[in-house]
Amino acid sequence: MNVPPDSDAGGRSGDRFGISGGQRAAGQGRVPVSGYVKLDADADRVNSGADRRRRVDLLKRLIVVAVILAFIMPTIISLLVLRSLKVSVGRLEEEISELSEAVERLDAGDTVGMNENRRVSVDGTYVGEPITWSEGTVNSYGSRIDNGKKKVCLTFDDGPSSNTGRVLDILKEYDVKATFFVLGKEGPGYADLYRRITDEGHTIGMHSYSHRYDEIYGSLDNFKADLEKIQDLIYDYTGVWPVYYRFPGGSSNRVNRIPMEGPISFLNEENIVYYDWNVAAGDADTVPVSKQQIVDRCISGINRVPHEAVVLFHDSEGKRSTVEALPEIIEQVLAMPDTEIVPITEDTIPIRHVKVTGENEDMEEQ
Repeated sequence: MNVPPDSDAGGRSGDRFGISGGQRAAGQGRVPVSGYVKLDADADRVNSGADRRRRVDLLKRLIVVAVILAFIMPTIISLLVLRSLKVSVGRLEEEISELSEAVERLDAGDTVGMNENRRVSVDGTYVGEPITWSEGTVNSYGSRIDNGKKKVCLTFDDGPSSNTGRVLDILKEYDVKATFFVLGKEGPGYADLYRRITDEGHTIGMHSYSHRYDEIYGSLDNFKADLEKIQDLIYDYTGVWPVYYRFPGGSSNRVNRIPMEGPISFLNEENIVYYDWNVAAGDADTVPVSKQQIVDRCISGINRVPHEAVVLFHDSEGKRSTVEALPEIIEQVLAMPDTEIVPITEDTIPIRHVKVTGENEDMEEQ
């Protein structure tokens, strides 16, 4: 039996939509066009509602973020302003400290840093005339060359300060050792700097406790008491007993009220070795010097000294130019042939502006 096209095997007429042929022919069973439109409108309303909710949610989030920022931004701005003020105050404190030190030196009879710088030529080398404290006094400039290499000793006076930490960072970066002639400063922050100097392999020496010329050079007893105080402080902080000394203003200072042979003889009795310098950075003045001036003075001075160069720097507050110049100076010295940077040790020949008769006869003289 032939099955009509619109009939199934059971004789039911219709297609897969369940619409009979007759119904199809009559137009019955079809979804009206208006029905599709209604469905589309419903879908649009659903989508429109979802979009609206998303926009509302986004707006809520933006409002929340704006509220949070309204509370946080003033705090952030305040912190940034405080940080900027802290930096400015720190620099101002450094400058005030530097000016205070200059005033103290003036009160003590020194001429604002020139006691050290006035004996240095433009190229950074020592040009002081022989000073006769006692018969046989001489200027000592040079030393020997060990292992065929010229020695350069970088020395820093008047620390520790905030600049001392920066100097130590630079020395560590270049893996070189230096010598620090320190003053007496007490407190947790300073204790850490004293210890860091010795822990990182540098030499620590004494530059007096107070650095007040009128007190230190007021009498031999004053000098002894000041030295004992700085020596004990260094030992208490570091466990190192210091045996190297640099006179405030150098051994040829012009502000002492007692003959220098007294303090020098006392140092010899205590087996303490004192060192001056034969190259100066020129950073002792309160008049600002630029980074390039310091670099030029140091490199020129080191080149002119034949054997051993002992370079005088200052790492007190306010010596930012010194810190900025140090990397370039180290790089240029390390690039010099047969030259090395070393700390002061027992093998270092003392550089001295003043030498009392009979002391360290093995020193070279120029």
